[in-house]
This record gives sequence, structure tokens and C-alpha cells, in this order.
Amino acid sequence: MTITGLGNLPSSVDLQPAMSSGVAVIFSPSNISLLSQASVQALISVKNGTKPGNYNLQAVADGGGGSFNLSLSIQVVQYLVAIEPIFAPGNLTVTVGSTVTWIRLNAGLGEHENNGSQNIVFNNHMASSPQLLQWQSWSYAFTQAGSFPYTSTYQNESAVVTVIPS
Repeated sequence: MTITGLGNLPSSVDLQPAMSSGVAVIFSPSNISLLSQASVQALISVKNGTKPGNYNLQAVADGGGGSFNLSLSIQVVQYLVAIEPIFAPGNLTVTVGSTVTWIRLNAGLGEHENNGSQNIVFNNHMASSPQLLQWQSWSYAFTQAGSFPYTSTYQNESAVVTVIPS
């Protein structure tokens, strides 16, 4: 993220970590100058066993005798597959009852002949996603064991989700 100081702000601030129910965000660097544009990395960690869902985190920037609140929303998913340029991971093994989420990371509109669309289509026709544009995601819960190959209609990609008994 990039932070730019505007208006009557202190010359620098200390960014305090944000934590909530097994999700934590640490900022690097944690002290930034607001006199010029500063780039800050938000390092996100999730404890094993944290339930999938949306988590709202509050971080604080202290400086110049004042405090500024930062609100962050984090979505934790059970299994994640990135789309484009290939499915990553290409082969995934999960247990019955697991939910897999696919997220479209790059290739904005107009990058491909199909306006950058991607989708997930299972070879056995059990499900298919809508067209996914950049930053959109789609999830599917697997209720039975088996091998489930899938492709994208718009790209020459294929992968497999293998579901084993829990």
C-alpha cells in the first residue's frame, strides 16, 4: 500500500499491528515519514485452525500527539487457487466438505480477446463459475470424494481437485 500525507499531519507516524481472532497484520516499515510518499508492506498471517470468513482489523497510526485509525478487511478462505496465467496450484487435494476458492489475480479488461474473462468449468458438468474479471473470486464446496478435473473456457488451462474422505 502507498500512504501519502495530506493536510495538517505529523511528519511521521508509527503503524501499530492489527490482530483479530487468529489473523494479524504487521506493517513494514512500521515507522513512516508523511513528508513524502511512503510505501508500506502489510504482512498478513493467519494461525492454523482459523475459521474461513471475513475479519475486520483495526490498526493505529500514532504520531504528532494524535492517533489515526486504519480499518482493514481480510477474507480467510480454506483453500485458494490463483487464476492466470495458470491455475496455481494446478493439482489440489482436499477432504470431503472442503471449500475451494478461485481468485482472478491479473489480466484486466482488454488484455485478452475475451476482455480478460476467466471461468472454472468442471469436466463432469457438476458446476461452473460465472465469468471472473480481475480480483473476482468464486468458491465451490466439495461434498463427495473423487477426482474433479476442470478447465477455463477462455484460456488453455486445466487442473484437478482431488477430494479424499475426511
